[in-house]
Amino acid sequence: MSTDVLPRPRNAFRAEQRFPTVPRMVRIAAIERTEPGMVRVSFKGSELGEFSRDGVDFPAMKSRAFDDVVILCFPDPATGAFFGAAAHELSNPPLSELCSWQGREYTVRRLCQRDKLLTVDFVLHESGIAESWLRTAVVGDPLGIIGTRMSRKLPTEPHILAVGDATAIPALARLVEESHGTTPLDVYVIADRNVLGQSFPTSPQVHVTWIDPAQGAVSRLGAILATQGLRTGTWAWLAGESTLVGKIRRHLVHGHGLDKERIHFTGYWKAHAASNR
Repeated sequence: MSTDVLPRPRNAFRAEQRFPTVPRMVRIAAIERTEPGMVRVSFKGSELGEFSRDGVDFPAMKSRAFDDVVILCFPDPATGAFFGAAAHELSNPPLSELCSWQGREYTVRRLCQRDKLLTVDFVLHESGIAESWLRTAVVGDPLGIIGTRMSRKLPTEPHILAVGDATAIPALARLVEESHGTTPLDVYVIADRNVLGQSFPTSPQVHVTWIDPAQGAVSRLGAILATQGLRTGTWAWLAGESTLVGKIRRHLVHGHGLDKERIHFTGYWKAHAASNR
């Protein structure tokens, strides 16, 4: 199946590549508590690679960007089914139609085609679909996944500013790893370091700063940026709680004069609703 480069990408600085919607079955290969507030689950399965089903050939799963997402289709408590009927259509139906019961998008932390292994990091909350599933999940359990359906190429700009809350840590960590210290990168993590003390590789080009969310994250970030200023050619990536992301975006635009086109922003979840992460 062919892939298409979209003519009008969401962000002018990121070329987008769309992939077919392919439902795949995997099984849990490992479960690891990497931090007090984070669980890493590795999934294994031949359908991560090229495979055939009912006489139809499907391509291998791809993940080419640090913020790629995979849809996890949790089993229907009544039927055990993972996928909805729309998952088998070769189009791009909405998330609500892809899974039989409940589906959530998660960052692809790592994808190894050689070992047919997919890694996803779960940031733990007090409640949620994923948390309920994780409480009883064991190695060998099956899960339905869909994705990735799109990758967005990282821009080749002289400086990248990346800001995210706890739910963005998997993407931020992958961004830092895959930058290989070749691009000036400033990362701001708005999360409790004692709970989510993710270890980020650093280099002279990469700087990671933790901001306590209980101490006015936007004003604290604003104070730091006011002192340091934004470098010429900065491109920003923002992700996390929708209201927080909106405030940071407005601050960068109105407080620092950053062009809106130079900001890629994503609301992963809403404070007044159940988390998607």
